[in-house]
Order: sequence, then structure tokens, then C-alpha cells
Amino acid sequence: MASYINKIQSVITGNLFLILQISTIALLLGRAWQFMSKSTPFSSFFYHTVFMNPVIKYVYRTNWKEYLNNAEWYTTYKTLITCWGIFLLLSIFVIIGVKKIPHLISKSVLFASFFLLFFLAFCYYIDKGFRLGQFVEYALQFSSPLIFWYYFKHYFKVNKIPSLDSTFVFFLKIVIALTFIGHALFAIGYYPIPGVFIDMIIKSFSVSEAGAKNLLLTVGVLDIVAALLLFIPWRNIQKIGLYYIIIWGFLTTVARIYANVSYGLGWYSVKQWMPEFLMRFPHFLIPVFLFGIYHWNSNHIEKG
Repeated sequence: MASYINKIQSVITGNLFLILQISTIALLLGRAWQFMSKSTPFSSFFYHTVFMNPVIKYVYRTNWKEYLNNAEWYTTYKTLITCWGIFLLLSIFVIIGVKKIPHLISKSVLFASFFLLFFLAFCYYIDKGFRLGQFVEYALQFSSPLIFWYYFKHYFKVNKIPSLDSTFVFFLKIVIALTFIGHALFAIGYYPIPGVFIDMIIKSFSVSEAGAKNLLLTVGVLDIVAALLLFIPWRNIQKIGLYYIIIWGFLTTVARIYANVSYGLGWYSVKQWMPEFLMRFPHFLIPVFLFGIYHWNSNHIEKG
């Protein structure tokens, strides 16, 4: 019986690893694509007086006006962002071959990816007027490299399933909840509702603008409720929250393609929205990963 359980556990750990691997690869591919071909919010940091003026004044010994008018600085930043995109692209190969790559290299690359994605979220936070909801909605994305590395090192390599009372599982709940609450704050109108949200609802469900806003309000409330359900001490209640999060996370990911791609424009339209589609894979795959942990513990540990 023990041998059978070990074999099943090996299959489960492998499947959970694959879910995280696909999720992280898609995320990094989407962000690398964005860095190398689309606009990013990094200028909000590099051209913000609070953050950059001391650097320009005391490190580079020039004034703010000369800095703004110097085309070489702009070219340097564009080159830097492209290099970051190439780095994220190369990081994908580390994730693919993580089983054979020295631990120090894989850890360094994944932690660097985390810091880069965290900095990106911070730049979005600046760009959107220092709205905390804008920052926390990227929690799943910038945490993904760390989640992948931690699971690989502490669970996959030793053929072990995370237990439901572990710090790791609690961390998963936190970043999932933050992501969906961050989205919800925009959907319910706590912050101004992004036009792209309204457009996607109108195109996806063929409703009026007023109908789209009402639907967003409903979904926003459900997002908050589902996020809070993850912390209720009854397993079945938590699973209800996860069911909703997985389904809605998947639908909002697919909506980036379904609602926005104009097939009449061909590849031009696809390449504009494909990064937005790929970078949201963690929004439903990491909840699927957590559900897999729940399923294993419920059906094997508790019954075994």
C-alpha cells in the first residue's frame, strides 16, 4: 500500500510541477514579448522626479532639464528594457531545464525574474497614480517565479505534496486573494473603471455600457467574496471560492484574445494581444495548482 501511495504521490507532484512550469513559462513569454515589442510603464519611474532627480543630480551631476532633453538617456532606457525582455526570454529555458541546471543558477535567474516583475508592478503602481489596487493585482504574476522555485526545491525534488497547513499554501492563498481583490477594486468602481474592462464585457456578452458596468460590479463583488472564502476554516467553502477563481481567471485570460483580436487585421492584431493573454496564465493555473493540493490532501492524506 505504501508503495502504491508513493507512486501516486510521484505522479501528483509531477503534474503539479507541470502546472507551475506552464504557468511561469507563459507569464515570462508574455512579459518578454511586451518588453521587446510594446510600451511599458518603466518611464513612469525613470522620469519621476521623486525617484530619479537625486540620482541625476548627485550621481550623474546634471540637472533635470538636461536629463529630460537628452535623447541618449531615452535610448539607454529603451535598450535596457529590451535587454530585460531578452533576459526573461532566456529565463524560460532555465525553467524548462531546471532539473538539470545547477541550483545556484536556477535560483539566481528565478529570483532576478521576481525582482524584475516586482519592479514592473511598482511602475504600474506609479503610472496609475499610486493606487494600491493596481500594484496588488500583479501579486500572482510577480510571485510566480518564487512559487515555481520554492515548489521545485522543497516539494518536487523530494516527492512531497505541500500540506494544507503549510506556510507555502497560506502564501498561495494570499497572492491569489490579492490579485482578485485588486481587480475587484477597479470592477466595482472604487477606482475608475478601465475602459478596456468595459469594452471586453460589451464585446464578450453583447451588452450595453450600462449593462457592462452592472456586470462588472457583480463580478467585482464575487471576486472579493471568493478571495475571502479562501481563508474560511472549512475546506469545502474554500473550494467553492477556488472554483469561481479558476473559472473566472480562465475566462478573463481568454477574453484578452476573444474580445480584442480582430482577425481581419491578422497577425498584427494577434501580436498586440497575445502578450496580455499569456501573462495572465498564473491567474487560473496557480489556483488550479492550489486546488490540486487540496484534492490530494483530501483524498489521500486524510483518508490514508
